[in-house]
Amino acid sequence: MTWRHFRPAPKVNPPVAIQDNATIDFSSGKPVVKDSAQEKAIIDAAVKEMDDATKGVVFTGTASAANQAPAPTAIPATPPAAGAAPTVK
Repeated sequence: MTWRHFRPAPKVNPPVAIQDNATIDFSSGKPVVKDSAQEKAIIDAAVKEMDDATKGVVFTGTASAANQAPAPTAIPATPPAAGAAPTVK
C-alpha cells in the first residue's frame, strides 16, 4: 500500500491537435506533426488505395422479420425446489 501511495505520477503526453492532411509521428516518443509535400503524397496515395479497395462494396438493409431468430423462451421466476429434477423445455 505504501509503494502505491508514494510512487510518482505517470508521464502524460501533451494533447496534439488533429490536422487534416498531416501525419503525427510518435516514433521519437513525442508527437511530431509532419506536413511536407512528401507526406501529402503518401496520404493521397493511401486514400486512393482505400477508395479503390472499397469501390465495389455494397451494404444492404437490415434483415426482414421473417429471417430473424425467434425470441428466447421465458425463464421461470422461481428456482426449482431442492431435490427436484430439472425440467427441459
